[in-house]
Order: sequence, then C-alpha cells, then structure tokens
Amino acid sequence: MAENELKIRVVEYWPNEDQRIIFAGPETERTANMSDDELISEHEMRRRRSERHLRAVE
Repeated sequence: MAENELKIRVVEYWPNEDQRIIFAGPETERTANMSDDELISEHEMRRRRSERHLRAVE
C-alpha cells in the first residue's frame, strides 16, 4: 500500500528590520504554483484579519 506524502512549504521573510517571520503550510497544487511573494501577501492578509478579529472580541 502506498503512503500519501505530505509536502510542506516553508517561507521566511522579514517584514521589517527587527522582525523575522517563518510560516509553513501544506504544499497543494495551488500553493505550488504561487511565488513566495504571493504566499507572503496571503499570509499577511490572514494575519491582519486575525488581529482585527481579536481586537473586536476584546
């Protein structure tokens, strides 16, 4: 029986001089076709959305 392999894509970036962000996610057909810049943009959008949600809940 063949095992399914989970491929993980890791991206590292520096939004400013003092902050380093590393994030990982499953590599799907969609993410495999995205550039690092596209993944970073998507990650930043999700992070900002999450921060807004947390502020609204407070």
